[in-house]
Amino acid sequence: MPGVGGRGCSRGLILWFFITNILLLLYYITHSAHMTIR
Repeated sequence: MPGVGGRGCSRGLILWFFITNILLLLYYITHSAHMTIR
């Protein structure tokens, strides 16, 4: 992963957190959607 010192690492960590949050949000939305359908 390209980056200058710990700056690139921190940037990647933020990106990873952002992706995980989106995945959790999507999972929650789909779960609630299934509940409303039933």
